[in-house]
Amino acid sequence: MTFWAGTSYLLTSAVFQPFIGALSDVFGRRELLLLSLLLFTLGTTVCCAAENFTSLLSGRAIQGIGGGGIIVMVLVIFTDIVPLRQRPKYNGYVQMAWAFGTITGPLVGGAFAQHVTWRWIFYINFPFCGIGLLMIPIVVNLEKPKASSSYMFSRVDWVGGFLFIGSTTTFLMAVTWGGLQYPWGSYQTLVPLLVGIAGCFATVAWEIWGAKFPFVRLSIFMTRSAAAAYTCATTQGLLVSIIYHDHQIMPVHDRHSHHTYSIRPFKLIKTNISYMRNFTTSRSTSRLYNLCHQHSTASPSSLLPAGFFQLRSLSVS
Repeated sequence: MTFWAGTSYLLTSAVFQPFIGALSDVFGRRELLLLSLLLFTLGTTVCCAAENFTSLLSGRAIQGIGGGGIIVMVLVIFTDIVPLRQRPKYNGYVQMAWAFGTITGPLVGGAFAQHVTWRWIFYINFPFCGIGLLMIPIVVNLEKPKASSSYMFSRVDWVGGFLFIGSTTTFLMAVTWGGLQYPWGSYQTLVPLLVGIAGCFATVAWEIWGAKFPFVRLSIFMTRSAAAAYTCATTQGLLVSIIYHDHQIMPVHDRHSHHTYSIRPFKLIKTNISYMRNFTTSRSTSRLYNLCHQHSTASPSSLLPAGFFQLRSLSVS
């Protein structure tokens, strides 16, 4: 059950991101970024006050909603204010900050848990939350859509959002606990798995034929460049999930090993390659720019099968 402390955050973060991004089109970027930070702060407070594992999971789930909203809103605002030509370079800076946090976070958190108290893992978030809550109204000065509240609420695809969040949550829960908490062939796994798949098909059908203002615009999947990018992102997500599984499960089998370091080289290499790719793309011009932009997606994809092959050598024995 302990793996749910991390998985609950990742699950809610993933399933709420698309809908929060769609809500920002209606209610405004700054408002949704501020709401996401408030949810993250609320989840952190619940985790700090938790006296049992159920309370901790609730706080982590709320944190995940807020954290997912922060991630997607930063990307959306980043796209709004940075010209297309300069985005790869500035995205490299974002990747560097992300890598610094994900590499140092386990070290700082482990030190807190071992030498002080695990609650400091959450206490340390409050200064950053406070700074964000003060700075967002001052710094983020994007124009807010002007319309009545009733009109804005009518433009939200509530049915599509409910179908998407419900079906993906059900599907991902089944995939998460299948083979760990419950066997793959058990009804605890198969029922939510099938319900989640059916819900995903229902979501697509609603977005095509039922939604007046669909929050998922299926036209974004119709170009080859977008399809290639989404395929690479999905493949990378699978790779990261395997490494995350190794990071969470293998220390249980071998407490004297140092498997917790397995994810750090991946973070370092990924960040350095991303920064070099983004810098090269932003410095290229005309035809060379397009060529580098295409190969920035194609080249890493060709290396993924080799990485998966090497992961076969991992063992918990």
